[in-house]
Amino acid sequence: MLRQKTYSAESGYVYQYFYEGQRPAKRDGDSGVEFVFNVSADRKSSFPVSVFVSDKSVENWQTQHDRQLGSTERYAVAKMALFQAFDRRPSPAAMIEEVRVAPEDVETILATLDISKQATWSEILVYNVKTGEEIWIPRRFIGELSRIEDPVVIVGLIKELEYRGGAVLPYQRRVIEMPIAVGDRPRAPASPRPEPAPVVGIRLEPGAEGRIGRLVVGALTVGILGTLGLVMVTREGTLRPRTNYTNTDSKFLELTARDDYYSVVNKLGAPERDSSISKPGGLEFRSLWYPGRSYYVILMGAERDNLRYIGAMDKDWKLVHSVDLHGASTASMLRELKKF
Repeated sequence: MLRQKTYSAESGYVYQYFYEGQRPAKRDGDSGVEFVFNVSADRKSSFPVSVFVSDKSVENWQTQHDRQLGSTERYAVAKMALFQAFDRRPSPAAMIEEVRVAPEDVETILATLDISKQATWSEILVYNVKTGEEIWIPRRFIGELSRIEDPVVIVGLIKELEYRGGAVLPYQRRVIEMPIAVGDRPRAPASPRPEPAPVVGIRLEPGAEGRIGRLVVGALTVGILGTLGLVMVTREGTLRPRTNYTNTDSKFLELTARDDYYSVVNKLGAPERDSSISKPGGLEFRSLWYPGRSYYVILMGAERDNLRYIGAMDKDWKLVHSVDLHGASTASMLRELKKF
């Protein structure tokens, strides 16, 4: 998560900003790195501000000090250049223009930050903000630093450390050896056998094979009967109720959830009676009665001109057909629907 920071500029404005990232870029033929910050002056709206640090702008400083600037140091230059722009530009509207770092700006900024030569320190101080404890870690254990400081600067270690006896030492994983029992003597490790282990014959008692076979067959039989019973209960239970329909007309089986009133009439003909009812929630149901076929065709939808087939009920208003609608069956809906 990015941490927003605040800067009170000499121009009188208070800016909120956070670092978004960096990317290689070119300006007027000069290559360098573009650092992008997200800036706000009113805590309501924000806009991106780019700070371009060209390789040419840091070349003089690197030549004079005989070393290359690292990525973290270039980021520090870009951030200080952003602060200078906050101070010098008269209003937030002027911050839309890209900030370009000049060679003299690099010299001034790095002099302010006192970055003149490679670090010669041998230890780094670590402070625990919760306990207030301070410890010194030797530099030889310190790895790389994070490229940016948002939300915090991350310091890497080249090996796992432990704090012991007031000093920081490399952590060593110890193997605990079980003590020897009283009266026992140390045993030499078994030497590997050069040849395969001998095959030992196992003789079963008379009739054992027959008993084992009968047990296996009995277990399989019980398992098969149990599975068949579960299948029968599932088929006959409430999860998939059976529909007994004895009418020889099954033309409704050709209807799907894509059929509307006109396609139903095209397949089954015009109904003798056409009824409709509205339900809470804006749903409308339409019932088409076919006495010659002895069933009702039910349509449903949010608009009367766009009702779709959801199933069929027999002359006693019992479910004879349902469809899948949006991945679920319409059967339960039709069972709860009262005749109209």
